[in-house]
Amino acid sequence: MKPSARLLQVIVGAHRRGRLDPLSEAVTQWRVLPSDLDLFGHMNNSRYLAMMDLARIDLLIRVGLLPDVVRNRWVVPLGGASFDFKGALKLLERYEIGTRLVGWDERWFYFQQEFRRVKEPSRPVGVGYVKALFHGPQGSVSPAHVIETGLGRELPRPDMPDAVRERLGLPRRVSISVPSGTNAYIGRASMPDARMAASFPGLTGSLAG
Repeated sequence: MKPSARLLQVIVGAHRRGRLDPLSEAVTQWRVLPSDLDLFGHMNNSRYLAMMDLARIDLLIRVGLLPDVVRNRWVVPLGGASFDFKGALKLLERYEIGTRLVGWDERWFYFQQEFRRVKEPSRPVGVGYVKALFHGPQGSVSPAHVIETGLGRELPRPDMPDAVRERLGLPRRVSISVPSGTNAYIGRASMPDARMAASFPGLTGSLAG
C-alpha cells in the first residue's frame, strides 16, 4: 500500500483508540473526498476496496499483530474479495467501516467489512468479504502460527453464518441427526449431501441454515 495521509490517519488513530479483542469489531470513520468520486458524483467502486485495506490495517494494529508483522517481514496478500452494494456514498458524507475477523482455516483468515453512514448506522451502504493470508520469507504462515505468535494465546474460532460462508466461497455447514441408540461422533462437515450419505449410510444429512 502506498503511503498516504489516510494511512497515517489509520496508524495514529489505531494507537489512540488502544487495544482491541481480536474477535471484536474495529470501527474506523471517514469522509467522502472529491478524489473518491466517480463521474456520477458517488464514491468510486474501487475506492471501497482501498478503504477496506486501510480498515484492516487498523484492526491489525489494534489487536497487537503489527510488531510481529514487521519483525517477521510478513505481508498480507488477498486471496479474494467480493462486495455487495446496498447504496451509494456522496461527496463529504461521513461513513464508518466496521471490520470483523469472522473465521479462519489452515491457510486463510476471513473478514467481513461493513460500510455505514455515521448518521444512519443501522442501514449498511455495502458489505465486503475478504480472505487473506500471512506470507513470510519462507512462504505462507498458518493462521494458527500467526495467532500463537502474535497473540500468545489460543483464540476460539468463530462460528460463521452460512450466508457469510457463501459470500466467501466456503462450503455450507452440514448438520447430522443420529438415530436413537447409534454411537457416532456428532459434528460439522463440509461435504455435499450425496457424499455424506455415502460415507454415513445410517445417518441423515441436511444442510443447516
